[in-house]
Amino acid sequence: MEQTQQLIRDYFSGRLKVNIKATKLNMAYEQSTDDTKLKMYEHQLETVENMLSELPAIQLRAMTMHEKDKKTWQQISYQFDAKYSVVANWKYQFNKQLQKRLAEKSANTKPDMDMAVRE
Repeated sequence: MEQTQQLIRDYFSGRLKVNIKATKLNMAYEQSTDDTKLKMYEHQLETVENMLSELPAIQLRAMTMHEKDKKTWQQISYQFDAKYSVVANWKYQFNKQLQKRLAEKSANTKPDMDMAVRE
């Protein structure tokens, strides 16, 4: 679960897109054709973007407030006038679903998804 949380933080901070760009530049510099790492980053970006696009607007706003604005789930629950447990559960369910989708894809493609998250 920690790996998916880091992936979400990387997405909202823009680091995931930077990793893709840096990998492309590195491949060009080394004149490498091994695009395994690039495909992992692109897959992660696509998966996160697809999942975020499927969220209801209020959940997307809550996730953005938490990740970009660095608000706590308690502050977000006050702002939305909702129970803390409900609001905090949104991110837990999102992480759980993201982890499931990444695992499904990695079972189909062999690159180690954990490696790209740790870098």
